[in-house]
Amino acid sequence: MKRILALAVLLTMLLSACAAQADVSDLYIDKNVQSIFTSEDGLLSTSTQAVTQTRDGFIWIGGYGGLVRYDGRSFRTFAYKRITRVSDLAADPDGALWVATSDKGLFRYADNAFTNISGEGEDAVLDVTCMSFAPDGTLYLGTGSGLCAVEDRAMRRLDIPELDGAYIDFIRCCSDGRVFCVTRSGELYAFDGEGARRVAGESDCVIRSICRNDQDGTYRAGTSGRELLVLDGDLNVVETLKLASLSCVNDLQYDDKGTLCLCADNGIAIYVEDSLRTQNLLMNNSVDRMLIDMEGDYWFVSSRQGVLEVSRSQFGDIKRSAGLDDVVVNAIQRIDDTLFIGHDSGLVTLSVSDLKKFISLPLSEVNDTRVRALLADSRKDLWIGTMKKGLMRYTKEGRLQSFTTETAPALRSDNVRVITETDNGVLIGTDVGAYLVEDGEVRSVADDPKALGFRILSAVKYGDTCCLGSDGNGLYLVRDGEIARHITTEDGLSSNVIMKEYRSDAFGGLWLVTGNNLDFLSDDGSITSIANFPSTNNLDLVLMENGDAWVLTGSGIYRTTEDSLLHDAEPRYVSFRHADGMPYEVTPNSYQCLTDGTLYVCGSGGVFSLQTDFAQAEAANYPLVVDSVMADGNPIYIRPGEPCEIDAAVKRVDINAYALTYRAENPQVFYRLEGFDDQDTVVRLRELSGITYTNLNGGSYTFRFGVMDHRTGEVLREIALPIVKRHPWYQLPAVKLAGVVLGLAALMLATVLIVRRRSRRIERTLQAEYERKERHHLKKIAYEDYLTGLYNRNYLDVWNSRQPDAGDYPISFVSIDMNDLKRVNDRHGHKNGDQLLCEMADLLKRHFDGEAFAVLRIGGDEFLILARGVDGDAMRARLEAMAEEGRGISVNGIPVTFAYGICTQREGEFSFDEGLRRSDLEMLEDKNRFHGRQ
Repeated sequence: MKRILALAVLLTMLLSACAAQADVSDLYIDKNVQSIFTSEDGLLSTSTQAVTQTRDGFIWIGGYGGLVRYDGRSFRTFAYKRITRVSDLAADPDGALWVATSDKGLFRYADNAFTNISGEGEDAVLDVTCMSFAPDGTLYLGTGSGLCAVEDRAMRRLDIPELDGAYIDFIRCCSDGRVFCVTRSGELYAFDGEGARRVAGESDCVIRSICRNDQDGTYRAGTSGRELLVLDGDLNVVETLKLASLSCVNDLQYDDKGTLCLCADNGIAIYVEDSLRTQNLLMNNSVDRMLIDMEGDYWFVSSRQGVLEVSRSQFGDIKRSAGLDDVVVNAIQRIDDTLFIGHDSGLVTLSVSDLKKFISLPLSEVNDTRVRALLADSRKDLWIGTMKKGLMRYTKEGRLQSFTTETAPALRSDNVRVITETDNGVLIGTDVGAYLVEDGEVRSVADDPKALGFRILSAVKYGDTCCLGSDGNGLYLVRDGEIARHITTEDGLSSNVIMKEYRSDAFGGLWLVTGNNLDFLSDDGSITSIANFPSTNNLDLVLMENGDAWVLTGSGIYRTTEDSLLHDAEPRYVSFRHADGMPYEVTPNSYQCLTDGTLYVCGSGGVFSLQTDFAQAEAANYPLVVDSVMADGNPIYIRPGEPCEIDAAVKRVDINAYALTYRAENPQVFYRLEGFDDQDTVVRLRELSGITYTNLNGGSYTFRFGVMDHRTGEVLREIALPIVKRHPWYQLPAVKLAGVVLGLAALMLATVLIVRRRSRRIERTLQAEYERKERHHLKKIAYEDYLTGLYNRNYLDVWNSRQPDAGDYPISFVSIDMNDLKRVNDRHGHKNGDQLLCEMADLLKRHFDGEAFAVLRIGGDEFLILARGVDGDAMRARLEAMAEEGRGISVNGIPVTFAYGICTQREGEFSFDEGLRRSDLEMLEDKNRFHGRQ
């Protein structure tokens, strides 16, 4: 009796204390999904120093080993062995990454390239220890010898006497414009742009970190001890807060909810409502820095333990948050603010609003007993089904009532496996039959107890019918003490093992979780086995008022709807596994608890929660990035707005595409290479292992990548990258044409071989063609200048031999004489003079290209242009453009310049000799003017 009274007092105090507290469970970050990364996961070193996130969404991690980037799935090393001993990282608004090192100074990474910004000579700064961006965009650097600033990508030392030669360990730029520096000796200085003054720490207090509370304008400073200083807006210490469990606060930061998060040498905690709440996280040693990313998730770095990611999820690890031991949980029930957890060694009670308050009930009736089932009835009494100790009932008034084979003669087994509520009591299933417990009395469901003398796994009562699922004997419907119907696999059940039963309010009938499937027993007696559901190892089913159905299985949890299960050929569902944040596997044959949208789930390692109405991060907001393409293993970095160009010889193309989210979510992504793929490839992000194409033909493509709604297939967001692969030589149009020609020639040759007469004719034709080409070759040699490739003086007769017709007018003659050729030859040798001539020839070819022009070299430095159909003004414009370009080309410092003269003749006045004479005269005048200017 004393134990009963003690239990009543204990429960009353516990429930009263919990009811008095505000619901602050959302302030625990350790209930979220945790992932810790070390050198075994891809970091260059487990000793990490800094973490940041750039505008494109990538997470960057720096440490003694160097710099890596994380995309949510894998780590990639940057500047391997070039950048090591990273001391801090910072991301600026324009998307660039700043990397501080303790031995090589400061680097800026942008446009896929690293630039060192550390100064030169005696002004070089190589020992950068920390950095922070000010609101105006200035980057302030803490170094081993004072404070520096970076403006317009240039570094300068700040002349601050108070910090001259000081080793700065921590720097923080606040929203009010102040720059706070913490020295290695623990002194705190505030710099306002003009001067610095020491604040706090005048006594033996050693400062380690500081941040500003933007809501009230005050500051919090962490010390090397167990204190947290509160400073007002004038930087006066107004309060000292004691941190009983935290020592040496290395970093602290407010989140978007105004909660202060503290990183210390011995763990991580949050400070809220004037109390410190230590977090049960996987990282608890030398926590130096933290980051809250774009999605509101937490990142912590430790010089001893690597990097910890704590991401928000619809799953909550209640066992870890409460600090419970690993246990296999069999049943969960919640009454008001108290969570009752039944496991193999008894019962644990836990405050839902303050997960740190829990206690094992110190009663022999429950201790060291396997609790198999729990039920919180409508009166808020707790029913406990045990193995070997029967059924127990704890009333809300604190009374204990026990039902065993000794106290209740009708009960034939003390192993109680299932408890469900009825209108007047409860229905229980045991290892030997099923029983109704009403008004303190126990009676068998069947008038003949031997009729159900086997293990009952599930039981439910609606109306006057008791539905009992057995462990291998099928389903029994019992009315008025008689078995009204016995249903087995011969009647359509998928299995004779019936583990769970649930009444459907939406469709009537009964849902059955069988040994290998889900079945539905309609009120008319028909049975539907749910086909094409992805799991056969189903353990439990939770039905929601909104029509959703959660199927708990041995391979994960599936969210679907009753309607889809019953009416879709392939039920629509969303799956959740460990990769999605589920901390433990579901315990087989366990009993869950659904309260206010929160599903408390029995796990093989502890209890966890599932927010059934959890709003996933909007997939349309995920940053989508294609940052590079690997062409046969060689990177091609992508610039925004520019296509990716690939050489013709490339055989393999790997596209690096990212949908950046670091939460325990697994959105559906798709990709397609338009011009190659006929349809989208659709996968879950965590299963996207690589995007590879081989042996692409030359041509233009568009790569599309994005995220879609997994239920509707609607594209939520996508990006497109144009890709151009150059044609290989054999795919060029000219080559294809040549191939056709060669094919026809081969066909002609075959015909020639058959028809000997035609063969001889073709042979003569080929001989004649050969001779013609030979003559052409000889003619080319006769008329081509050996040095410049232009026509030579011999070509004058050829050009003049063709009498002009009306369409050739006007005809222009241009005489050109180069300047300074003799000076080049005399001073620099004829080889350089020849180079000057070739530069002149190249200019002429570029500016007088086309059938209308004949360009000749008629002497050493003399050139002639003969043009049909081009008047003098057009020729002069071209010559002036050529002269302008020539002045920018030089040989040994001497530009390409020339004098020229033009003679244009109209129809009826053509005279070849006169044209040459007049153009020469004008050229000589221009030449004289050039010499006069010298």
